[in-house]
Amino acid sequence: MKITSTDEKTSSKTNFTQRIILNRLLKEFTQVLYNINQPLSYHQNSNKKTNDLIFNTVNKNIRKLILFLKFPCYICVAKLLQKTENMQNEWEIDSNESDVLIKTRHSLIDYMSGSKNNFKGHVAIQNNEVEDASIEFSLKVNDKSRSSDLKLIDFFDYDETPVIQFKSTSFQKINKNINFLKGNLTIKNITKAVELDAEFIGYNIYNGVQKASFEIIGNINRKDFGLNYNAYSNYGGYAVGSDIKLIANLEFTHH
Repeated sequence: MKITSTDEKTSSKTNFTQRIILNRLLKEFTQVLYNINQPLSYHQNSNKKTNDLIFNTVNKNIRKLILFLKFPCYICVAKLLQKTENMQNEWEIDSNESDVLIKTRHSLIDYMSGSKNNFKGHVAIQNNEVEDASIEFSLKVNDKSRSSDLKLIDFFDYDETPVIQFKSTSFQKINKNINFLKGNLTIKNITKAVELDAEFIGYNIYNGVQKASFEIIGNINRKDFGLNYNAYSNYGGYAVGSDIKLIANLEFTHH
C-alpha cells in the first residue's frame, strides 16, 4: 500500500483545482466563439435594427475573446509587479555586522562575530513589519581563553569540530511584535528542528548606510545536542542549567 505524503496530497489537490479552473475557462472561451459565429450565420439578411443588434452582440463577444487572449499576459504582469514589490522590500544580511551570543543563566559563554563566521539570508520588510525571512549561519565556537570562566568550547570533546549551524525552513508571522522562525539547528552533528522568536528591532544608520536590525532568540536544551557538563562553574559557583540561550543580532542592508 502506497502512503501519500502531505506534500503530494497538497500538490495533487492544487493540480486538480487548476484543471477545474482551466476547463471552465475553455468552456467559456468556446461559448464566446459560438456567440460570435452564431448571429453571423443565421441573420445575414436581417433588417438594420436586427443588424445593429447583431453588431453589438458580436462586438461584445469579440471583446470577451480579446480578454481571454490577454488573460495570460495579465497574470504575467501581476507576477512581475509582485516580484518587483518584493525586491523593493527585500533586505540582505550583512555578515560583518551580525553576531551570535550564547548564554547560560548567569554568564555569557561565547560571542561569535560575523567577521569570523558565515551569515546568509534576507528579510522582507513592509510598513515596518517583517513579512518574510530566511536565515542561515555557520559558527565556529571560540577557543578556550586564559580565563577560568566556563565557555561553550568546554562542552565539546577535544576531537570534535566545535561548530554550530542553523538553516531556517519557514517564517511565521503572528502580528507586528510576534514572529517565529523555524529551522534546523545542528550542534555536534546532531540536528534538531527548533522554533526561535524573531523580532524586527528597527532601522539605523551606520557609516552613512541604512541598516535594518533583526533579532532571533531561542532557548535550547543543551542535552538534546550532547552538550554535557556536570561540573560547577568556577565563575560564581553556579551549576550549569539544561537550557542555554541563543541570541542572534542580525543587520541587513537594502538591495
